[in-house]
Amino acid sequence: MARKFSYKTRSLFKELGILGFETHNQYFLPKLEEEMKDIRHKDGLGFADIRFKDEPEKRYITFFDSIVKSQEESYRHNFFSHLDLLKEYSNQLSQVISHKERDRLFFELLREIGLVEKKEYDFDEDYDDRNDYF
Repeated sequence: MARKFSYKTRSLFKELGILGFETHNQYFLPKLEEEMKDIRHKDGLGFADIRFKDEPEKRYITFFDSIVKSQEESYRHNFFSHLDLLKEYSNQLSQVISHKERDRLFFELLREIGLVEKKEYDFDEDYDDRNDYF
C-alpha cells in the first residue's frame, strides 16, 4: 500500500507477482483533524489529500475481499517463480553498499526479469546517477 505508485513500479510489481494498492490519500485519526488544519489548508502546506477516518473506505474492502482473492493464484505463482531472485537481491541490499552499487543491483534485477534487455543498456559503460534505465 502506498499513496501513489509510478507506472514503472506497477510494471515491476506485475512482473514479480506483487499486488499493490494506491490510497491516493494520507489518512489520520479523526482526533487529529483540528491539530492538522493548517497543514491541510490551501494557504498553508495545502495537503488536500489528507483524510481523517478510523474506518476503511469501501474501495479498501473491495480490494482485499474481491481483487486480491481473484488475482491471488496468478500473482502467487509469479511471485514464487521469482522468489530465489528476490531473496538474492534482498540479501545483497542488506549489505552496506554505495548508491551506484545499489543501482547496479536493481538494474541487474530488471535485466533478470526481462524488463531491460541486455543490449539496451550497459550499466558499467553508461551509468550516470541521473539515468533512468527502467
